[in-house]
Amino acid sequence: VIAGNDFSELYGAFRFEASAADPLTGMYDGQVYHLGASLAEAAVNQMLFGVYNTGALCLELSTDSVHQLTGGAFPVSAGLVDVLTGGKLRQYAAPDAPVVIALSPSQPPVITYGAGNDTEGHLIVQWPKTEVSFYVLMNERFARVFAVEADIDMQLTVFNEAGTSTLHIGIIDGPNVGNFVETYNELLPGVAFTEVLEGLIGTLFDAALGDGLAFDFDIGPVLSDALGAPIFVRLLGIETLPAGDPEFLNVYLQLTDTNPSPVFAHTPPLSILEREPLSLPSLAERAAALTD
Repeated sequence: VIAGNDFSELYGAFRFEASAADPLTGMYDGQVYHLGASLAEAAVNQMLFGVYNTGALCLELSTDSVHQLTGGAFPVSAGLVDVLTGGKLRQYAAPDAPVVIALSPSQPPVITYGAGNDTEGHLIVQWPKTEVSFYVLMNERFARVFAVEADIDMQLTVFNEAGTSTLHIGIIDGPNVGNFVETYNELLPGVAFTEVLEGLIGTLFDAALGDGLAFDFDIGPVLSDALGAPIFVRLLGIETLPAGDPEFLNVYLQLTDTNPSPVFAHTPPLSILEREPLSLPSLAERAAALTD
């Protein structure tokens, strides 16, 4: 539970109340937009604080869930950790034994808005003092091998793919994992699990988020069906305001009757006019001509 002084230390002078936002003028980057929305930084943190209080941020990732999350790019098992521990884990578990990675945060992640350029993301995520525990199936039960507390931070940028209805969230910095504090290590006391976890978490995040996340924001078909008219939605851009100390993430949409993501039909093969087959001499006739 976070309250009193702990709350003040976590958020500082930050309040869960949004300041007055700049009015939406109807113009973005020289273009007219029809729909605009502002998402306050205070709203995002209020949501994450509420989610934390429900306990939903306590996560467990099994071998199967990690395999699905990374698209098969990161197979995690007891054998992987055994390699990182110098072969000291194999005395307790088989290399193909499944594992469970448990996250137990002591506070919610804190979000601040950035400039959204090449060097600073739209979203700056800081998640300190998150405990990561590693369990391995041994003797027909999952036993905890180690637990380490660490700080996790990253910067995310939000952008739309031109000519499509896809919204992307990409990582421009991180994930950075540091400030390790070992909180449990009774099974293999001679192993420095802070170093093991640094490589393990870094590889896991890179495999899961290396290609970024993509979402379909096309609400054009819904509007078209509701109004009975061809209406499509084009995402003009995303920015954070005000400059220097952004508190709002603005999204600008444009309505149009032209599909911004046209579907191109396959070009049919060229037809060949029917014609009479060529009259070719038979093999016997050519042989006879050569003989003569």
